[in-house]
Amino acid sequence: DVLEALKALSTFFYENNLRTRRNLRGDIERRSLAINEQFAQATQQVKEQLDSIYHDVESMGVCCEEMTNRLKVHSFSLCQ
Repeated sequence: DVLEALKALSTFFYENNLRTRRNLRGDIERRSLAINEQFAQATQQVKEQLDSIYHDVESMGVCCEEMTNRLKVHSFSLCQ
């Protein structure tokens, strides 16, 4: 885990000086925020797609129920 953390750190921590050490926490927090924002956007897209599928399935259910009711009425009228 430490090795992985050091590898990740090396991608944006180029120099070991006072300025970069002072800014390190802010840099890490900004990167973390950017990653979280990307994740939120991706999950929002998934949610929207799932909502769309849900509404499509719901519409199909209503349509099937209407067709079933029509068939019941039609078969009832044939029996009489």
